[in-house]
Amino acid sequence: MSQMKVFLLKSWFAGRDREQRYRIELLADSGIDLRWTDAADRRPWTLTPVRAVTRRLERLGAPFVQTLAGAPRLLRSDAVVAVFESQGNFLAALRSLRLWPFTRPRFVVVACWLAMDAPKFSPGRLRAYRWIYRGVDRLVYFSPNQTEVYRDVLGIPEERLTFVPFGIDHEYFTPQDVEDEGYVLAVGRDKGRDWTTLFDAVRGTDLDLRVVCRPEDVAGLDVPPNATVLGVVDRSAYRDLTARARAVVVATRPLAYPTGQSVTLESMAMAKCCVVTDTPAMAPYLDDGVDAVLVPPHDPERLRAALEQVVADPDLRKRVGVAAREAIDQRFNAAAMWRTVAGLLQGHDTGHDAL
Repeated sequence: MSQMKVFLLKSWFAGRDREQRYRIELLADSGIDLRWTDAADRRPWTLTPVRAVTRRLERLGAPFVQTLAGAPRLLRSDAVVAVFESQGNFLAALRSLRLWPFTRPRFVVVACWLAMDAPKFSPGRLRAYRWIYRGVDRLVYFSPNQTEVYRDVLGIPEERLTFVPFGIDHEYFTPQDVEDEGYVLAVGRDKGRDWTTLFDAVRGTDLDLRVVCRPEDVAGLDVPPNATVLGVVDRSAYRDLTARARAVVVATRPLAYPTGQSVTLESMAMAKCCVVTDTPAMAPYLDDGVDAVLVPPHDPERLRAALEQVVADPDLRKRVGVAAREAIDQRFNAAAMWRTVAGLLQGHDTGHDAL
């Protein structure tokens, strides 16, 4: 039987390690022939005048170059997947205009930040998004708390909405036989991190905190002397830092999207005991006291107590770490995630209302 041809609107996946990190090539294991185009990286799109105009237009509206440059291959495909929502907006608009043959391939959009942004849209922009997303066959997202926003704010019928558990590369992030160097590791690059609460929690303690983030993310904050800001590191160094950490802390603000998700699940895959802020977006992924230790948002005292307990208790760390790895093996890995998405591309009703 021939493979299903799926065109990828890949955004910044091209040439970056994020393509490997998300392991989208695993769609091939479900009978998917994944294809994309690099035409946008060639003439005429690379000509200076053309690039200047298209970039300006994309800032005003939505990225459209990938869709137009890849149109010949897209139109010969059986389905299209956009990762993430910005890359899907232009094609969704073409489909809402009922422009054939763009309406022919089945269209799935994987969303990340849309549920956080949509409630803040102006009335005009909200009307535009409600119209645009009529052109999407299925919207995939990574935390079920977003369902209400997509249904009630954007007006997307619930039968087109699917929560799919996020999965990480559990073949790359595995337990390592290296020395425990005793520090607590915090990693993060998105705006959902709650660095203020974390710094208040470790201030005045004997905890050794190592922080991997952009320096500008903590600029102006009172960084305690027992916290070392390492800046941004590459993927290999990040994995090594995680392997040598005694524990991992993911302090976040409660947002509509699951901030801290990748770091938490990758650390769990390495059998690390993670101390994580308890938020609605992350609730389906973590079982307090079983595969992670959860603390309330914006509570430095509870966070301090949890970190000190975890650092001092090797039996707790081992028990939680083993359960964490089991959770990744069973549910939260890239293979399982893309297998579900493949079913949606193929038109199967394989969505998740719960884990």
